[in-house]
Amino acid sequence: VRALAEEWLGERPPRGKVTFKVETRRADKSYPSTSAEISARLGASLLAAFPALEARMKDPELRVEVDIRCEAIFVSTGRIQGPGGLPVGTQAGGVLLLSGGIDSPVAGWLAMKRGMPLQAAHFDSYPYTSRESLQKVEDLAAVLGSWGGGLRLHVFPFTAVQEAVKESCSHRYHTVLFRRMMHRVARRLALETGGLAIVTGESLGQVASQTLENLAVIDQAVDIPVLRPLVTFDKQETVNLARRIGTFDISARPFPDCCTVFTPSRPVIRGKIETALEEEEKLPWKELLEECFRGREEKDFPPA
Repeated sequence: VRALAEEWLGERPPRGKVTFKVETRRADKSYPSTSAEISARLGASLLAAFPALEARMKDPELRVEVDIRCEAIFVSTGRIQGPGGLPVGTQAGGVLLLSGGIDSPVAGWLAMKRGMPLQAAHFDSYPYTSRESLQKVEDLAAVLGSWGGGLRLHVFPFTAVQEAVKESCSHRYHTVLFRRMMHRVARRLALETGGLAIVTGESLGQVASQTLENLAVIDQAVDIPVLRPLVTFDKQETVNLARRIGTFDISARPFPDCCTVFTPSRPVIRGKIETALEEEEKLPWKELLEECFRGREEKDFPPA
């Protein structure tokens, strides 16, 4: 205890009195002193050894924690904040729509933080997107897997779907229709893997496709919940969390993904379900999605 206190004080040379408190917990109740007695004895020893210390029970600068267990006694002078939340696997699973952007990896991390194991679905638009773009997504999946006990990435060839939408449908509805198709694929993957929800990185009003009207049009395409952990986040809040979990620098690599290469110049702001359904009637979308699903590739990313 004295050595830890000396190290702590050495890192923070005192300019006056330093307040401290000793807190003791005993998992081993057979230990021959009460927690209060142990704290008082250790506190007196520290006061005698370090004149700069001053005891304070409420909000001390130095908190010495003593944890007495059957197998050992642990002493610490600080805590490292963990992510919190629930252990992954304590909730039912879901499918994360994982792009190469900043938002979706953070959304996935937040879902895992609440105990949800994830499968990741990525929609590849090669040759409109590069192999570097796909590598970026794989690197993001590796980071998420290291946090959440591993992650399986499902890569779906999406180029034919996007080309069909671009050729046959109103350009204003392109992004909304892309998202509806992605959600249908994710729903099928969720049912196949035992998942009960889709997780996305959308934030209310952040871009044209994320107005409440457009989100309602997108959600109408599936019959399972769509969870949006970032729905109320400002962009800077998402960036800050991305830096914290280790995904920001990967997401910032300058390689576009399928959500950006087919962006319309004048997207619809307040879409209507009826119009989206009319536009989809111009497409053999069931056949397109069947081909998309059959062409998927999988890659597993183990836990750290």
